[in-house]
Order: sequence, then C-alpha cells, then structure tokens
Amino acid sequence: WHVYRMDSCFADDGELAPGRYCVDFNDNLFTPGDTCWFFFGARNTTGVWTYYSLPFGPTTSAHIAAAHPDEFTILPAVGDEPGNDILYVDYMNFRGAQPFFDTAFQNMNIWEKIDRYDKRGPTSGDGNGLGSRVINVTNQLIGVYNKIIWDTGDMRLGNIGDGVGYEKSDDASTLFNWLDQMPNTGGIYFCGDDLADELSTLTGPGAISLRTYVTYAVTNDDHVDYGLGFSPVVRGSVGGIFSHGGTADSVIAYGGCPLVNDFDVISPTGSAVQEASYHGGGTSGGAIVSQATTNSAGYPVKIILSGFSFHYIRDIDNDGISDRFHHMHDILTALNNVVDDPIAARPNARRNSLAQNYPNPFNPRTTIKYTIRSRGHVSLKIYNVAGQLVRVLVDEVQSPEAVEPVEWDGRDQAGRIVASGVYFYKLAAKGFTKTRKMVLLK
Repeated sequence: WHVYRMDSCFADDGELAPGRYCVDFNDNLFTPGDTCWFFFGARNTTGVWTYYSLPFGPTTSAHIAAAHPDEFTILPAVGDEPGNDILYVDYMNFRGAQPFFDTAFQNMNIWEKIDRYDKRGPTSGDGNGLGSRVINVTNQLIGVYNKIIWDTGDMRLGNIGDGVGYEKSDDASTLFNWLDQMPNTGGIYFCGDDLADELSTLTGPGAISLRTYVTYAVTNDDHVDYGLGFSPVVRGSVGGIFSHGGTADSVIAYGGCPLVNDFDVISPTGSAVQEASYHGGGTSGGAIVSQATTNSAGYPVKIILSGFSFHYIRDIDNDGISDRFHHMHDILTALNNVVDDPIAARPNARRNSLAQNYPNPFNPRTTIKYTIRSRGHVSLKIYNVAGQLVRVLVDEVQSPEAVEPVEWDGRDQAGRIVASGVYFYKLAAKGFTKTRKMVLLK
C-alpha cells in the first residue's frame, strides 16, 4: 500500500471548497490490466483517524478499510486476450444489478472473459461515465471489444451522457465512434428503466449520431401508466432473437414498486424491429427493439434496446434454467457471440475458475476458492514478487465435486511466517491456468 496526500478543491470562483479534496495519479504509472485498490482516511482536529471505502462504509480501522477496498482497473483488462471481447458497463454501481449479470455470465462460462466498467456515484451526474474515462477510443475500445452491455437499472437521470445534458460524460460520442468504426461484427445491448426515454431526448451530436443505429419511438415512459401492470409479462416476437423452433420465450419484468420501476414502452421506427412486447401487446406495448446496420467500416452491427433492466427479469416457468440466463444467451448470440447453452442455476458448476482471495489484504489467514471443469491433476501454489515458490497448497488429482476452499496461513513451505507484501497464487488444472494477486498486510 502507498499513502497519498489529497489536495484541496476550489470552486469556479477560486474560493476554497470546504470539506472537499481531490487526488490525481500520473497516467504513465499504469498499463492495461492494472488494478488499483484504494480507500480514504482523514484525521480530525483531535488527531483521531477514520477511514472509508464504498463497499464497507466508515470505520475507525485501517485494516478493515484495506480489506474492503474500492478499485479501478485500466481498460482493456481481459478484453485484449483472444475470445475476450465483451465490456459490461454498470451504470448503477453498488445498487444491486451486478450480481444478476455475474451469475448469468458464470452460467455461460464467460465470466472471466468480461471486462467491467463501474460508474461511481451513478446518480450524481458528475461525469464519471465511460465517455470521460476512455481517452482513446481506437486504442481502448476499437479492435478490443465487439460487444458492450450497458445497464442503467432504475436510474431516473444520467443513464447515458452526451456532454450537454445532465450527465457530463459524452458517452454517446464514445459509443458511436466505437460502433461506427468497429472492424468486426457485434453491437450494444442497452437496458434500463428510463434509458430509452433519456436517449431519445439528448441533443448532443454524439447522441444524434448514435440514434441512427437504433430508430424508435417512446410510446410511454411508464409501463404502469400505460396500463401494463406492475410486473408485466414480456413475450418475444415469433421469428425474433428470442424465438426458438417457432415459439418465442417469455419472461417477467419484475416491477413491483411503481415509484421505483417505470419501464419504457418503445416501438420501432425505420428499419428497427420489435423483439418483445409487454403482455404480447405488439408495437403498441413494445418492450425491446433491435436494429441491424452496416457500419462505416463495412461490418454488420446491431443495437438491442430494452425498456427495462436485465436484473429485473424473473422466471415465468420452472424448468430448471433461469430465464435471465437464457435471455442473456439470446442477446449475446444476436450480437454474434458464440457462448455455451445456459445450464441450470449452478453458478460454479463444471467450470474452471479461480476467485479473488478473501479477505484481501489479509493478516494472517486468507481463503482461496476455485473450481475445475473435469477430473485431473490440480496444483495451487503461492509465489513472491521475485517469482520464487513460497508454498504449495494443492498438488493432487481432484474431481470437480471434491473441490473445497483452501486456506493459506501466511507461512512458507518450511512453516516460517512470511513478510508483509504482494504475493501471487497460481491455479493449474487440466487445460487451464490462472494467476491472481493478493496482499499480506501486517
């Protein structure tokens, strides 16, 4: 860990802004894939320190804050590896949507192939959007990602920025430039309660250009006012992306609170098509539209626009497969992504994975969880920053059902307590290797 002193903030008139502070890092210190954990500390006039991290909140213990840090990752992280070309943008960070996406990705065995961008302070309109953090669209997005999943949950404002309206980030220009110049097939999946409505009203040049890739009309910005019920059934259109063997899938859009959920009712215009409708109401009760277009680089791309957030999907039947997973599978398939068929709701079943140790940082013990797809020899080893072997935790033949979490007590192979610092743990299984970083903090 390193300690940085934060500087004072000043208002537009040059006056000191009380109670506000800022810190900046040299961009040259970081390269794609780097992840930085951080938390804040402050000392009052009596010399007492308090600490804060968003996952945990305020605490008087630096160790607790360090064990539950915030993080930022330099993009692209896994996206520049072969087959890893999906960016999930969480525009409602820490408001509950991410676990629903993660479990869907896990059930399709693609969780470790997805980069995620979290918008800090999702309701503040403070310019933390993707458009303000991507410095070079060509180097950071084009040629790296072929699919972007953009979820805004139940945000009322700031679903997407055009640099002119409420959200200061020019997300629309960033997305348009990426989609327009992408040298591959792919596209964007937009979902959120008010996303379609807000996008239709933005006046920035990037938003106007982006809307040429998905033409639609907002019939109503509140499905309850439109008479579609609190938790409407969403039925796919026969022949559309949710159609299988002549029949189309149905899901429930769980909108139990009319003060929270006001799903957009949308209908296609131009070359867009209706992919799903609330209560099967056709275009008049439209829930999801899509549009396929050839971009300026000559490649077919698609935008899928949903009037509700993916994380509000609930099952309409009890067939052992979550409708949410099946829904995401169909969307990624429509965006030209080849993924495994959805399986029953078992997030860690029959897949190779290595989770981040917990707690991290730790002292003196930490737990490492992993899964394997098939029976074979498995090794889990600890290394120091010099690449020297510190400890062998697992070295044996294992079956998937016999895997258990492993604990490291901060000792080397000879039983000696190791020093504070950064360590790496590496899992090697049949056809799979993965290395992660952890911090021993005393």
